[in-house]
Parts: sequence; structure tokens; C-alpha cells
Amino acid sequence: MKNKWLFISIVLLSLFMSSCAAKSGWYKKNVSKEDIKTAEAKCKYEVGINKVTQVEQGDLIIACMEGQGYRWHGK
Repeated sequence: MKNKWLFISIVLLSLFMSSCAAKSGWYKKNVSKEDIKTAEAKCKYEVGINKVTQVEQGDLIIACMEGQGYRWHGK
């Protein structure tokens, strides 16, 4: 009985840890991580030079990235 609970605990802990390890971020097929970082930095720069609220900045960055074909994956 004790071994059964130990096994169940290990399985549940493994599942929990694997779900936490999932990364989120921008994705576009056949595009390197470096190119994604560059595109995001460009969007942040272009949005940052405008006088808009932080909420609007977030929305504009999302629109900029999606306009280039990127999609958000993850949590």
C-alpha cells in the first residue's frame, strides 16, 4: 500500500513539473528564436515611441506581432 502511494505521488509530481516546464511565447513556422526576438523588439520599439497607455501598448504589440504572422503559444 505504501509503495502504491509513493508511485502515485511520483507520477503526479512528474506531471505537474512537466506542465510547469512548458514555455510560452511567440511562434511562427520556420522562424528562428533570434528572428522572433528581433521582430518582437522592433514591435516594442515602434509602439514605445508613441504616446499611449501601457494597456494600449500591450494591445499594439500583439497586433504588430500578429500582423507579421506570429501567434502566441503557451499559458
